[in-house]
Amino acid sequence: MLEKERFLAIKKLAQDIRDDNRKIFKSFKKLPFDEALKEKDEFIDSVIKNMDIAFSDGEQGREEKQMFRANILIPDDKEFFETYSKDKNIRNLMNKYGVGIEDVMSKITELNIYGKYIDEVEEEDNEETPQFVDEIIKISPKDAESLLDEIDNLSSVMEDLDLPVEDEKPELLKPENPKMEEDSFDDITNAVSDFVDKYETMQDEITTKDEKIRQLQLEIEKLDKISDEKAREREDINQEIKSLKASNDKYRQDNEKLQQENEKLKAKLAKSAEILNKIYQSVSKK
Repeated sequence: MLEKERFLAIKKLAQDIRDDNRKIFKSFKKLPFDEALKEKDEFIDSVIKNMDIAFSDGEQGREEKQMFRANILIPDDKEFFETYSKDKNIRNLMNKYGVGIEDVMSKITELNIYGKYIDEVEEEDNEETPQFVDEIIKISPKDAESLLDEIDNLSSVMEDLDLPVEDEKPELLKPENPKMEEDSFDDITNAVSDFVDKYETMQDEITTKDEKIRQLQLEIEKLDKISDEKAREREDINQEIKSLKASNDKYRQDNEKLQQENEKLKAKLAKSAEILNKIYQSVSKK
């Protein structure tokens, strides 16, 4: 949990940046949802880089950065609370504010855990304490469990935003329990952190599976290449066999011709021998 001064400093910086860039955020509203998300991410990354904003290390730094994002993207706490009170459907909130699920959940968590800081600032300024801050921190353990169940059910939203909308809307606010115990705040923080960790783990698993698919595709391409080479080798062998058969047929035909010629020569030789024998016998008798 952030210290009050750190929390208020991050919130003030985010509000100033949002106020200074009203025209830019107005232009984002004209873009399709996915394109607007991409443009907002690039804008926030550019702000962090150009202003050289130094977040804390580790888990606290991640919380600070997410809170910074959420307060730039959803700057009006009271308006957000009123909207959330009327419709607790997370996807509807995402569409209304043009933000991702992490930003919506970060804003809900912020108002639950750090609402007392906002109250203190209002009291110091001698202004009326806004009712939404008082009410939003009146969350019972049962209501917190309902909220965490909703977060768990929404993990599939990260893969497919076209999933059916859940009809059940967990009640976040109740008039009983004037203050929430510190342990309950910690439970919500840990639960949201666990949700983000599960999402990151899921993304890692998807990346691992994508890499495995890519490797298998490469193996298939190698096998296809080998198969093509073998097919070419078989074709070359078949052509060689055809060529050898053709040559063999030619040799066979030539051999048959030679045999025929040989038979003719034998016949001629036999006839010549017969004639010579007759001539020899005739000469001997004389």
